[in-house]
Amino acid sequence: MRSERREGLSCLTELAIKFPRTRRLVIADDDIEARLIGSLSPSPLDGVLSKASTLEIFIRNSFCH
Repeated sequence: MRSERREGLSCLTELAIKFPRTRRLVIADDDIEARLIGSLSPSPLDGVLSKASTLEIFIRNSFCH
């Protein structure tokens, strides 16, 4: 799982370089994983959303950026 997460974040960095106007959102399984991804991402993300969050929080975090 750890190597897959690193590879995914690396791909997001590549996307950020090639397509700078594209929004980069990551959906995590839970709040702990969301915080981990947010802190380990090598490039800024537009958002990290947790599947464990309520629908209200999910919508607010999805569309506020």
